[in-house]
Amino acid sequence: MAPYPEEIDVFTAPHSRMKALVDVYLEKLTCTDFTDYAALESLLHDLHHTFCEFKSHEQIENKYIMRKLKKRLKLLSIHDAAVCNCHSDNKLSDMLALVEDGYSCTSKTETERMNFGLKLRHALQEFTGSFLPHMKEEEEVFQPMLMKYFEYEELKCLKERVIEEHNKWHASEKHSLEEALFCDKKLDGIESSAKDYISLLPPEVLSQILSYLSVKDLLHCSEVSHHWYNVAKSPSLWKEIYPCFWAHGIWKDYDENHEDRVKNFYPDAKVAFKVHYDEDADVDEYEDEDSSFHEETYDDAPSKNQQKEMKALQSMVKYLLPQVGSGVQKIVISSSKSLTSSLVS
Repeated sequence: MAPYPEEIDVFTAPHSRMKALVDVYLEKLTCTDFTDYAALESLLHDLHHTFCEFKSHEQIENKYIMRKLKKRLKLLSIHDAAVCNCHSDNKLSDMLALVEDGYSCTSKTETERMNFGLKLRHALQEFTGSFLPHMKEEEEVFQPMLMKYFEYEELKCLKERVIEEHNKWHASEKHSLEEALFCDKKLDGIESSAKDYISLLPPEVLSQILSYLSVKDLLHCSEVSHHWYNVAKSPSLWKEIYPCFWAHGIWKDYDENHEDRVKNFYPDAKVAFKVHYDEDADVDEYEDEDSSFHEETYDDAPSKNQQKEMKALQSMVKYLLPQVGSGVQKIVISSSKSLTSSLVS
């Protein structure tokens, strides 16, 4: 490119910025692992910002340079196809749309993300292959035309206006970023305050709130923190215990027809429930773990449902009852096929 006087060179300064952005995204493109969504998301964020700036750059060029050049040529009855068709395609909008589509990859498989990565890489290489020559054409063809058909002072004012518009865009972007960061901090503050207020609630108030939750939700609450664990395991919240139902994912709407409900647990069993025992008989509290509470069963090996029940019963005895036992008024175990005498004891 010819050494044009800097004060009237309207393209070189903005183009230097655009070329630097191209170098950055090409370098990042080569080292991004598309199977890692966090890395992909970071690349997409940078690309979105970059192509927004590219679009702003071309809008500034269209409004303050090319439009004036077209108008001047029209006044002089000069037709130039290159000037008329400049910035007429929609490649920037297409690239922005592709980048925005990439954010949906968070719910996709690694293979799908890899396929998107290949598509994105190809699109960026194609875009770069036309974007860089386009800027070169502006510097080597349109800049001489501007110098030919505009006065020195006109071009000087034109460059100042172009730089001013670019600075305005950057200032606006910086303000938007600061505003977004401020909103994030504000939300973090609100979240922290909410946590503080929860921890300041008296245990009896929090216990009353938790009393409206299902057993499943109570167990989730007990995993939040040490404080929540103690409140969620308050004996007053565990007046009735249905371990066999919980083992099968039934957390509410219990009824008294437990024998009928067992059929849902063991649909393949010929006889779902059969117990005959002497209510006056002595119970050996030291009976072995593997001795069955039921006198008659039809399965030689424990089914998956029986294993679930056994695990739930053992967990109840080992972890739950020692902490909430003082508040328990009712334990329903009549529907179990996995109960042992030692667990009953």
